[in-house]
Amino acid sequence: MTCWARAFDLANQLVSVLRMLKSCGLFKGVDDLLAIRGLGPKRLEKMRRY
Repeated sequence: MTCWARAFDLANQLVSVLRMLKSCGLFKGVDDLLAIRGLGPKRLEKMRRY
């Protein structure tokens, strides 16, 4: 995956997170992020430390 493709992918996921925050309110835990389309268990494990 090129640098631009990766940046575009991350930007799309950020938009998804912001949409979910706007519609559902704050997340109660990290596992709530699994409800976002395109964010699976593998990626969540990579992000969990942050």
